[in-house]
Order: sequence, then C-alpha cells, then structure tokens
Amino acid sequence: MQKYKCYDCCCTFNIYKDTFLECSKVNLITWIKYLIVMNEDKNLRDCAQYAGVCLKTSFYMRHRIMSAYRNSVEKIQLLGITEIDEAEVNISFSGNHKIHNPESKFPREPYKGVERA
Repeated sequence: MQKYKCYDCCCTFNIYKDTFLECSKVNLITWIKYLIVMNEDKNLRDCAQYAGVCLKTSFYMRHRIMSAYRNSVEKIQLLGITEIDEAEVNISFSGNHKIHNPESKFPREPYKGVERA
C-alpha cells in the first residue's frame, strides 16, 4: 500500500486515513465482499462465510461499519421540506429481560457467598 507524506508536518498517511478501513489488517477485497453480503441483510455467519473470515472477525467488521455509519449520519443536517418513507430495522432485544418481564430486577444480587435455604 502506498504511503504519502505531508510536506507541512512530515507525517505519513495512506488513502484510508479517517475511514473505517484505517488500521485494518483485512484486505480491501474482503471488505467489499463483506459489504455486499451485509447489504443483503445476512447474519454474521453468512457474512463471515462469504467473505472468508472467522465469526469473531465478522463481528468486529460489522461493528466497525456500523460505527462509521453512525458517525456519518450524525453530521447530516436536513433543510427545508423533508420526506421519509417507511424503513424496517431489525432490532435484537436478546439479553434484555425487562422487555419480557417488567418486574425483573437487574442487576441482581450475586449468589456467591449467599447460603441458600
């Protein structure tokens, strides 16, 4: 990968500076494959299999993409009349027990050191 040098401060950088690809050990072709499958709303395992990475790498790739997306959306300012259409967003509430049982108390008291009757 080609590096460039700033004439003012003599710092080196590459073309991925300030993008989600910065400091990534995964090559560009793998990222493109992953983005193609992720755009089709596939799960982590399918994305990992298609891109040829392990499940843990797939998890971190998805989080890096979503973080970059969130940062870019926060900077958008809309002016004038704005219309929006319906959009489906898959939200996972796994691990959130308050959704199923509003009376549940979290965080719970630890079991360690407590004698049970």
